[in-house]
Amino acid sequence: MVQIRHRFQRATKYMNRGFTLIQTMMSLMIVTTLSMGMTKYLKANQSNLRSGDLAGEVRTSTQVVHRRLTDDFKQIAKVNPSCTGNPASGVTVTTLCTDIKVGGPIIPLPGYNKGDVTSLSNMSTISNLTAASASLTNGNDAIRVVLYDFTGSMNCRLNSAHVGANPSTTAGSALGAERMWARYTECNGKLNTNGLYILEQAFGSSPNMVVYSNLFQITALTVQGSEIQIDLQSSQSIFNQVGGMGLSGYSGTARIFPVKMVEWAVDPGPPATGLWRREIKPATGNANGYQSWVQVEDDVEGIQFDPVTINSTAVTVYHRTMAAAYGTSLSSLQTLHGLNPHFVIKARRQATDATLYSNPLVTSSTTDHYPRKEMYFYVNVSNAY
Repeated sequence: MVQIRHRFQRATKYMNRGFTLIQTMMSLMIVTTLSMGMTKYLKANQSNLRSGDLAGEVRTSTQVVHRRLTDDFKQIAKVNPSCTGNPASGVTVTTLCTDIKVGGPIIPLPGYNKGDVTSLSNMSTISNLTAASASLTNGNDAIRVVLYDFTGSMNCRLNSAHVGANPSTTAGSALGAERMWARYTECNGKLNTNGLYILEQAFGSSPNMVVYSNLFQITALTVQGSEIQIDLQSSQSIFNQVGGMGLSGYSGTARIFPVKMVEWAVDPGPPATGLWRREIKPATGNANGYQSWVQVEDDVEGIQFDPVTINSTAVTVYHRTMAAAYGTSLSSLQTLHGLNPHFVIKARRQATDATLYSNPLVTSSTTDHYPRKEMYFYVNVSNAY
């Protein structure tokens, strides 16, 4: 019994002595090493999480822009104007292509920002369209497209039983010219003063039949019994061609479809506010139809549009500008059937590493720590064929 008590007392004595200096130092080293490792892990994990967040934000912005552009381009109307450089077959066409205000379903505006587009006062083709792309001093492009603007079916035809030429073939813009007549039973309630429309008709015979369509604006409507008289005076509209539709070869079998126009452009600032969209939708009291700009995505730092033309022999992809505005050659608005949008998304926050980034659309752009993502895709304009 005494021996057991002695051993217990001796063990208690050693336990009360505590850690030695070496043991304490080793413990501190272990704790310090573990702390450093944990700190490094947490920092790396935080950096990975932030990089993941930045990538997710950029990816979301890219998807938004891609979807919105694609949604619009899928609704592009067929605009293939009949004029002397691109005449409908089998009829007399005297309308000069230079008198056509809207030469195709897609109107590129190379080298233009949102402010440049806002300052435009008419539909005339800009000189930059046929300039050398290397001469453009602005790294951004804008675009103007014509979209169908109706839901369901649309059956509105000219009145083939009209007495006299329909549309009018009287040259000039005097009384009686720039006028046509539609069927009342089909078109009543579907046409509006100041509204935008296209007149569409197929020319030629199968299998070589070609559909032509010229854009116009109604400047006045008058019900005359079984028909509606439609005025499209060029002197009262920034959209109407000189001479009316009769001089482009259209007849009383042509159909009418409502359309609107949409413009896309970037605002580079300062401060930069990203990509914007504006509709041109004339109505009563607003003959020119310019609506307010609506911001689509503020992360878009720059955008360019490469036109794609298609004819019976070849497909050509242009870089921003084109070789010609009008005509049947593989270089004009009439043969433009697709687009390659090319845009850059800039992250809203800086990356934590030392990597430098810049806007790839602008060769002289400054570098910073905001990651960028380029998006380049093709949109086929199926309605343009």
